[in-house]
Amino acid sequence: MTQPPPPQYAAQPPAKDPAMVMGIVGLILAFFCAIVGLVISIIAFLKSRKAGFTNIPALIGIIVGILATVGWSIGGVNLGNVVAKCNELGPGVHKVDGVTFTCS
Repeated sequence: MTQPPPPQYAAQPPAKDPAMVMGIVGLILAFFCAIVGLVISIIAFLKSRKAGFTNIPALIGIIVGILATVGWSIGGVNLGNVVAKCNELGPGVHKVDGVTFTCS
């Protein structure tokens, strides 16, 4: 009795990262709206990791989102300090401890 030929398996296409597009969107948004980009990048990174991929754009989006969020936070605190100082000093140009404040 002859044996049947072994089954032929078709080559599988390379697997695609299910969250690559989301990672790219998160990276782009991290430059313009840091917190939103950060959240989307984190979600994309976790989805990719769960599927067994490394989503580099999402990882970069996380880094940029964190740095931008910290930068905006520091800038907001400094702006708040300047506004408070101007409220204290009143309108005009004032020099305090070597720092010039121009208040309107």
